[in-house]
Amino acid sequence: MRLMKNIVSSFLQLFFVLLLLNDNKANAQNVLIAGWDVSSINATQLNNLGPQNFAATASATNVVAGGLMRTANVGSATGNLFAGWGGFGFCGTATDPIPNTLANVIGNNAFAYFTLKADTGHTLSLDSFTIYFYSAANYGPRQLTLQYGIDSLNFTNIYTNVLTPNTGVIGNLVNFSLNLGNIAALQNVAYTHTIYFRLVPVYSGTATTILPVTAPSAGAGVWAIYNSNTNASFNAGCDMFFKGTVGIGCSPIAPGTISSNIGNQICGNGNAVLSLNGNAPINGVNYQWKSSTNGTTWINAGTNTPTLNTGVITATTYYKCIETCVSGTVADSTPVFTLTVNPVVTPTINISAAPGTNINPGQTVTFTATATNAGTGATYEWKKNGTNIPGAPTTNTYTTNQLSDGDVISCMLHSATVCSVPDSVWSNPLLVTINNCLPPAGLTMWNLSANGTEFVWNPVNGATGYEYIFDQQSTIINASGITTVDTFHRENNKSGTWYFHIRTVCNSSNQSPWITIPVVFSTTGILLNGKEANNVTIYPNPNTGNFTLEGTIQGKDAQIEIMNTIGQMIYRQKLQPINNTIKETISLPENLTNGTYLLQLSTTDGANTIRFQPIR
Repeated sequence: MRLMKNIVSSFLQLFFVLLLLNDNKANAQNVLIAGWDVSSINATQLNNLGPQNFAATASATNVVAGGLMRTANVGSATGNLFAGWGGFGFCGTATDPIPNTLANVIGNNAFAYFTLKADTGHTLSLDSFTIYFYSAANYGPRQLTLQYGIDSLNFTNIYTNVLTPNTGVIGNLVNFSLNLGNIAALQNVAYTHTIYFRLVPVYSGTATTILPVTAPSAGAGVWAIYNSNTNASFNAGCDMFFKGTVGIGCSPIAPGTISSNIGNQICGNGNAVLSLNGNAPINGVNYQWKSSTNGTTWINAGTNTPTLNTGVITATTYYKCIETCVSGTVADSTPVFTLTVNPVVTPTINISAAPGTNINPGQTVTFTATATNAGTGATYEWKKNGTNIPGAPTTNTYTTNQLSDGDVISCMLHSATVCSVPDSVWSNPLLVTINNCLPPAGLTMWNLSANGTEFVWNPVNGATGYEYIFDQQSTIINASGITTVDTFHRENNKSGTWYFHIRTVCNSSNQSPWITIPVVFSTTGILLNGKEANNVTIYPNPNTGNFTLEGTIQGKDAQIEIMNTIGQMIYRQKLQPINNTIKETISLPENLTNGTYLLQLSTTDGANTIRFQPIR
């Protein structure tokens, strides 16, 4: 029995302790939200008619209280009777319509209003509203209507009853409290919302009575918010105030989105810093970051911060952040953010030249870059001797004929691959060599016969000789000989197509490109490029510069051109053959010097070249 009594006693003690703790907790939460002490109003504010903004004289931490604003047709009493705010005109004016109803008072702009709002990251719950007021009986009873609206001026009545009958008692000082805890709309109001309040005093006396504009004698008076400090029966302090609780909250949550300091692409073995942005709240929120490698199975990745350092990741990873209100269970999640991991690659580039880097002066060369791990949209930076080439394309080819001996062509590749390391690389350099050994100029044939011919050309400065091939191969196989003179003669050639290939030799490592003349020998005569050659001669030869050109020709548009051995033209004439036969007397200028000259007869079917020597 004693054991049972001890258990019951202990249980009761624990119960009362818990009850006391809960009661203390409730009292601690039920604090002054906002209040107005009218003792701070000076005489000017009190007596002036029209709008006056009376700022709150006290407010709780994390509460924003808007000023108590009286509207245009609210006046005030004069004299010393009233130390309140609102005064005589607070009941209306002489222009009030009759009867003096709630709607008419509001319509006549004779009321006061103010706002309450929780600070960012908090909630506001209102438990009660208390007001100290003064009312006199001369004008009958008064009503006070308190209204509220959330985020708008669409008001709902909280209370609209007679506050005091004022039955012949002048100077009634009354306090009145309203319970607001049962109004759901005024509980847990998030910081994203604003509560609007309106105070409307309504005269409810004789319907024919019109309230005066000016104050009556001091002994009359009407209704006003009153300074409670002047009456010992009331506690000194605010004369109109709200009590309630200020909580930490974030409802409704707008979680925002996730962004990364490096975008949504990352290279293997890299890391990123993720951040919440958009409308993500800051105060009163718990953050739970989660990650997944498949978008289905999630693990915790970080808590209680709006940023997350991913650490080193080696594969594509998905992230989201779940946000929870500290004050409740409201939660929401961001959209999933995908961080794609790309492998690290190394770009390469190699350039080549066509037809090569050993070229003739002015020859066109095309340089081509072959790259790996360049990616779509890669750019190429062509350089000559280490300097960017003006006007060069950013593609993988570059064509030019503006090259000098010793130029070095290179290219820098700027890779477009996401994880290119490095992102820019140099190509191999190509050294350009200009071949100054020129091919033989003025290569022609003369003294043609049915099975033989002679090839002549102009000497090349710097030549040590001329390498030649005369065979029936259109392509060059093996050189058959070298000569140091500027002529080559062949006889007794069999019928068919023959090719004379020749190039200049300047030294053992410097030769000109090959040039080729085809000739066809047949039983009917000599064919040039597959057609019968012209059969003409000049006489006398040697001569004094005056001679005759005679023979048969093939084709049309016949003309002759006479050049010296360095390729300078000294004479030109068109011919008019008759039945493919010509016989023309030629007289060269008298100032012609002695030497060797070449006469070239050309038609649409081919050309002949004859060497002659004028002697004067």
